Amino acid sequence: MVIKRLYCMNRYYRNVYAFDGNATLIQTSTGTWSISYNGANRPVRFRNEETDTTVDCGYDSQGRRYFKKVTVAGTANTFGCTMRFARVGREVFSSC
Repeated sequence: MVIKRLYCMNRYYRNVYAFDGNATLIQTSTGTWSISYNGANRPVRFRNEETDTTVDCGYDSQGRRYFKKVTVAGTANTFGCTMRFARVGREVFSSC
């Protein structure tokens, strides 16, 4: 485990990294987030205990994110849906 401190906007942030280089705990202006990764080292879950917020992500076989679901206090995001992403060439489209 490696701990690094970042100074930004007159504030210190503490980030914790696993030995494989993945950040496992980050501090941001929105709080402290723990991060879980899949076998391909892509972040699949961000969790903020302070605000009871979870962000889940899914990836296709090429490593591109195809969905993002935000849950706050057990309720899906304010739109009540999971954001899904589709790609046509270089264009990216999102839908609820």
